[in-house]
Amino acid sequence: MAGNFLYSTLLPCILSGALIWSWPGRWAGGPRYPLPEESKRQSKTAFRVLVVTFALSIVLLVVFRGGHSDSVQLDFGLADVVGQTFGWVILLMAMFVGLKIDGLGWRELQYRRTHLLPSLILGTLVGAVFLICADKSPDLRFLLTASGIFAILQFLIVGLAEETLFRGYVQVRWVAALGWWRGWLLASATMSLFHVPILLLGENLSILEVLLETLRLLPLSLLLGYAMRKSGNIVAPAIIHLWLNLIPAL
Repeated sequence: MAGNFLYSTLLPCILSGALIWSWPGRWAGGPRYPLPEESKRQSKTAFRVLVVTFALSIVLLVVFRGGHSDSVQLDFGLADVVGQTFGWVILLMAMFVGLKIDGLGWRELQYRRTHLLPSLILGTLVGAVFLICADKSPDLRFLLTASGIFAILQFLIVGLAEETLFRGYVQVRWVAALGWWRGWLLASATMSLFHVPILLLGENLSILEVLLETLRLLPLSLLLGYAMRKSGNIVAPAIIHLWLNLIPAL
C-alpha cells in the first residue's frame, strides 16, 4: 500500500507540482479574487455553503445509497451521466444561493476565456504524468468504446462540479480572506474531508480505510488547488480531476 501511494499518488503529485510551478507566466493568470472589503463576508458565505452542501451530500447518499462517481466501474452508461448531473445540480444549489446572496456571477467562479487553451494543455499534461506513473498498464482503447465515452462525460461532470465548488468558489474566497497558505490548505483539507461520508456510505469502507483514503486525497487536492492558482481558470484543475478519476477505470 505504501509503495502504491508513493508511485501512483505522491510521485506524480511532486512531478506535476514542478510542472505547474514551471509553467510559463505568459500562459498563466491568477484567479479573480474578491475585493478586500468583500472577502470576509464572502468567505463566511462560502463556509455556510459548504455546511449545507455537506448535509445535502449525506442525504443523497442515504436516499440513493450505493455507488459513487469516484468508484471504479466495469461499465458506464447514459444513466450514470444523467445521475451524476442530477446529483451535482442538487449539491450545487447551495453555491448558487451563496452567489446570489453576495451578488456574484459566473465569472467569479473562474470560468474565464483568459488562457483557456493553455489551461487545457496544462491539465492534459498533468493527466499524462499520472497516467505514466499509474501502477498498471492502462487500456487506452477503453476510451474509444461507448462505455469509455460515457466514463469521460461522467467524470468530466464530477471534475467540473467539484472544482467549481471547492476551487472556483471556496478556495478563491478563503485565500482572499485568510491569505494564500491558510486558504489553500484549508480548502484542500476540506475537499478531502468532504469525501468521508461518500467513502463510508457510498463505498462501504472501514474507518481505517476511510482514514487512509482521506490522507491519500490530500496531496491530490493540494495539487488541484495549486493548478487553480497558477492557471486562474477552472478548466485546468477540472481536466486534471477528470484524469484522476478516469485512470483507475482504464
